[in-house]
Amino acid sequence: RPWYSSGATGPKDLVIVVDVSGSMEQAGRARLAKAATSAVIDTLEWKDWATVILFNHGIAAQYSQQLLPMSDEERSTLKSWLNDQIWHQGGTDFQIALSEAFAVIQRSVSAGGTSMCQKGILFLTDGEADFTEYDFAQTQRKALQFSVALFTYALGS
Repeated sequence: RPWYSSGATGPKDLVIVVDVSGSMEQAGRARLAKAATSAVIDTLEWKDWATVILFNHGIAAQYSQQLLPMSDEERSTLKSWLNDQIWHQGGTDFQIALSEAFAVIQRSVSAGGTSMCQKGILFLTDGEADFTEYDFAQTQRKALQFSVALFTYALGS
């Protein structure tokens, strides 16, 4: 990580939520999602706390139930874990994934496993899912409740 980027961001808590549904197989999206996830992990430092949730029609895989400090060793272990996962299988359910991301933040804060600074959810998907106005309102309410910035990224057209 370049020396100048460290001064631009302080410690943070980050839950990386990645769509690994069957449609991710199209146009190399799974490869792009995996590369993007790995690149984000590479930006994290010892002062940051993070985990990764892979989702499809449910939680396909989850690195940890709580945020973990991103030491060099932990980042390396997390990236190895990413390589062992299936990146395109099943349907898509945004709500299950987002609910678990907020639950991770809640468990981490309750346990004191946090940077005690900015909290964010990075949500990467390629498509549409049933996500109603009610689901949106619930997500917005939880983001406000836990002071979480939600960053959404889309792959595909």
